[in-house]
Amino acid sequence: MGLRPLTAQTQAIAHTHLVRLLTALRSLPNPKDAFTPSLVRYTLFPLSHLLTRNNPAGRKEGEVGYIADRTLEVLFECITWIMQRWLEDVEEVDARIWEQLWRMVVLILGGPIGSVSRLRPHRAEETIEAGVELLGVLVCSPPSEDMRNAVFGPGRRLLPVLFHAISTLIDIATSATSSQVIQRALQILESILVNWFADDDKARVLAGVMPGIISAIVKIISGAPSVAQSRGMQTVWNDVNASKQTSSRKPPTTDIACAALQLFSSVVVLTIGDVPLTACGVLAAQVSDLESLVNDINVNE
Repeated sequence: MGLRPLTAQTQAIAHTHLVRLLTALRSLPNPKDAFTPSLVRYTLFPLSHLLTRNNPAGRKEGEVGYIADRTLEVLFECITWIMQRWLEDVEEVDARIWEQLWRMVVLILGGPIGSVSRLRPHRAEETIEAGVELLGVLVCSPPSEDMRNAVFGPGRRLLPVLFHAISTLIDIATSATSSQVIQRALQILESILVNWFADDDKARVLAGVMPGIISAIVKIISGAPSVAQSRGMQTVWNDVNASKQTSSRKPPTTDIACAALQLFSSVVVLTIGDVPLTACGVLAAQVSDLESLVNDINVNE
């Protein structure tokens, strides 16, 4: 398979090798015992380099370094399988590999950080689904201390990547035609909020993306966006009133509606619930004993 950028001639060879690898991985009788941390690193090295050396986020079909949808889908599935086993013990995960994979997957699915949804890469929905699953594996587990510091520590170097992951998942949830992809994107969004923003001091950070999440939830539940002009990730939204007449989007399934409402609940609790508002000083602390009541009365006087 090599580490050189893929060409039209080597694309099929890479795809064949990846399919064989995925078949071998799935056939392991006891993968947890078979995959030691050193073997995980050894296996991930060529797979991660396929992403970084080929830059599938910035290449067009036919160019050197472009990864075709079917090849990228299998590549995502291989990395997902391996990372699921590795992240069972998050402290054993090499934070540098995790960060590299996270950055690449977000860029492949969502395009450059700061790009608008209509400029995001066009990929087959099966490839998007595989990418969403990998993104979920990378960010849905409770993060290690090193991972958390990379996002919220000094410099906050991965905070833009986290926000871009959120906006990408919002775009996928409101533009995908597959009910399974929509539901999974919503579930991963909810997991991101719970795992990364549950601390009291993160409420103000989460408030920055709250309007976009709430807007997406309303669109999904109401079925407002039109997918008649959808082209994968490149979706042109119609006027809401017009979309009610011309939209080919069906009302959300029960599972999608439940996932959307669960996400709504998490956003509200984490941003404007009693705990974050008390931490910000908007609400008075709850009186827990007689001494606290006396102090509260003295302050108010």
